[in-house]
Amino acid sequence: GIRSLVKVGTGAAALLLLPLHHFQQTSSSSSSSSSSGEIPSFAKTSRDFLKVLAMETLHLSSQMASGTQGLLESASSLFVDNSPTTSSSSSLMANQPADTREGFAHAMHSVAREFNHAAQTIIAIPLEEYERVGAQGAVRSVIRAVPVALLRPVI
Repeated sequence: GIRSLVKVGTGAAALLLLPLHHFQQTSSSSSSSSSSGEIPSFAKTSRDFLKVLAMETLHLSSQMASGTQGLLESASSLFVDNSPTTSSSSSLMANQPADTREGFAHAMHSVAREFNHAAQTIIAIPLEEYERVGAQGAVRSVIRAVPVALLRPVI
């Protein structure tokens, strides 16, 4: 939020003000001992700015992903009563993979599980409703199931 803007703004200001400061110093001194025109710490300031920009972009992206996940979970809970709760989400986040290979294995397992759940929501539940209530109940359950089927694998 604000901290990110302050850090990026400070880095940008330093990057822009350094050449101006250097120009003022060289133009005010009549004997120009440094006639090469190089700005001594411009490369370092540029590196520092790019590092801050990259880190704050990653931080903001992480916050946005967490917020989006929370919104999607809330939206999912509007359609299905058995969607993950905050406590189960935090316990899922606490179980981090040891390496990249394990992370991909967890991801594939999770996506497969959620696609199976989405298929069950879109096919099995409307069939049960059709047998119980009739065509009107099946149509209502399909209409309720489609958003869940789309959101669930993403969450």
